[in-house]
Amino acid sequence: MLIPFATDREIERTPYVTIGIIAVNVLVFVLSLGPVDPLDLALVPSELDPLKCITHMFAHGDILHIAGNMLFLWVFGVHAELAMGTGRYLLLYFSAGIGAAFLHVAVSFASGALAVDIPMLGASGAVMGVVALFALRYRRVKVRFVFWYMLVRAGIFEMSALSAAIMYLVLDLLAGVFTLSLPGGGTAHWAHIGGFIVGGAYAFGGGAFQEGVSEEKREEVIGFFRAGAPKTAISLANKYLAKNPDDAEVHLLVADAQEALGADQRVVWHRSKALEALARDGQTDLAAETFEKVRAKRNLAQYDPALLYSMAQALDHSGRFASAVATYREILQHHATSRVAPCAALAAGLTAKGHIGDMDLARQYFDYTVKRWPDSPEAGTARRERPQPG
Repeated sequence: MLIPFATDREIERTPYVTIGIIAVNVLVFVLSLGPVDPLDLALVPSELDPLKCITHMFAHGDILHIAGNMLFLWVFGVHAELAMGTGRYLLLYFSAGIGAAFLHVAVSFASGALAVDIPMLGASGAVMGVVALFALRYRRVKVRFVFWYMLVRAGIFEMSALSAAIMYLVLDLLAGVFTLSLPGGGTAHWAHIGGFIVGGAYAFGGGAFQEGVSEEKREEVIGFFRAGAPKTAISLANKYLAKNPDDAEVHLLVADAQEALGADQRVVWHRSKALEALARDGQTDLAAETFEKVRAKRNLAQYDPALLYSMAQALDHSGRFASAVATYREILQHHATSRVAPCAALAAGLTAKGHIGDMDLARQYFDYTVKRWPDSPEAGTARRERPQPG
């Protein structure tokens, strides 16, 4: 007996959908011990009831049946859910279950008259779809198994998620082919295979497989940086960033490494891309914190004024008011003719007045705005906001 019980990947947040699916399955099983007959929910190929293509996923024959399926769903489903999001994960789960039902029905008709009257129930087809997606998204994640043989020998070991999924698929294929000629019930191996096919299609068609490949390359890049091999890391990082241009952390690692090597020509570009990515992603506080570090490293004259203005606003938003005013001042010093300069002068005055409480400094920036751009909308606002001398 070989059963997975965990992976080496941390659960990043609560997987509410997986918990909900498990809860519904447990509820149906409890009801099946009393008023509900699980066979009433089972799929019988000869009847071809569309509703039972769904209901069969929530009915189980005994405690070991539901325990095994729910354990598999927990081990693999929590990560698949977090990778896909609620909607896509639910769509995968039900699509895999329905795909499992269709393949089971098709094989039942192909294998003989007796098979079409045997009911099928259980979530294993849907769960195998989740297993397939997990294995293709997180190929190198280690899955931990417990095994025992004849209740004598037992132990725990690990294998990669992809290897585990291939193992289960091969076992189901072998068992499925073997049972084609056998009458009677048993494990619906072709339903497992049907669910696996749907999960694999989702992984390749929905981008999960490529996301996994990118994540592996990212981990490789970061590993070389941490190992103190900057030239190799930079080379791999540039290839990675060509396909993942919004990875702020990798941009910053490349910039720091190039600066340390004295290759300054791309340092500003990489730091700019990192800051743009953070701002675009709505990570205002992290963008402000990162920009503070950038300000300490290099003259801001080399940065695009529009980027500087957005970073000054991020500093404002995160409560770093003195740094925000200093950044507005950098724009006025080095990019006085840029289109954002009037906005920067006005914003500096507003921040000095409203957040710092320095009225003299506010008047300086408001007066500068009116004098430099007298006919601009910013000048009109500066005239209205200018505090009168006390």
